[in-house]
Amino acid sequence: TLTPIIKMIEQECNAKLFREDNYTSNEPFICKFNLNGILRGDLNAQKEFFKTMVNNGIYSPNRVLELMDENTYEGGDRRYMQGAMVPVDMLEAFYASKGAGKKNKVSEAKKTILKSKLNGSYDDVINILES
Repeated sequence: TLTPIIKMIEQECNAKLFREDNYTSNEPFICKFNLNGILRGDLNAQKEFFKTMVNNGIYSPNRVLELMDENTYEGGDRRYMQGAMVPVDMLEAFYASKGAGKKNKVSEAKKTILKSKLNGSYDDVINILES
């Protein structure tokens, strides 16, 4: 019920506070009420909302701090993705490095078991498994 009333007040402020040439400028000034404080809800709902937004890479930690009217910190503008909490801009390199180090290595214990069971074709099987 507040939104239509607030929009009318914003429009009236814009019309009465700023000159006509303000609207034709590249970066016009506008009045806009911040309703986040009113619409916040309880602390548990806020916590879950912000946790979801940060874990999915939608909000950065600094964005959450701004919305809560708290001080931001250097490096807090990076976004993270749940999993290993890797910055979003490094996801591709992270997953590439994970895949590059994973070749099919056969442990020494398994090699010993294979050697006893495969007799003459042991080297061929190991080459296939490790390639």
